[in-house]
Amino acid sequence: MLNRLQEVEITEFRGSENEVTFMKLLFSWATVLKKLTVTFKSLVTESIAKELCLVLQSFSRPEISMKFYIYYKDKIKVRYVHED
Repeated sequence: MLNRLQEVEITEFRGSENEVTFMKLLFSWATVLKKLTVTFKSLVTESIAKELCLVLQSFSRPEISMKFYIYYKDKIKVRYVHED
């Protein structure tokens, strides 16, 4: 149990099956998680980032603040906000 973990930062997230499975487990193990920051690997496109954001939000809890970052032109890290 990760019953005291409140904040997690993931970098170089590709969205592989193993990474997504780990994130799903993390949400169930870290029962007091309040903040999650994910920075996608520079090779992740905006369309893949959008899909991964939706997947992660689908098994997240509403009280978890989630921020996502992508690389613009492979160099500049920017906050990613997907639009429905």
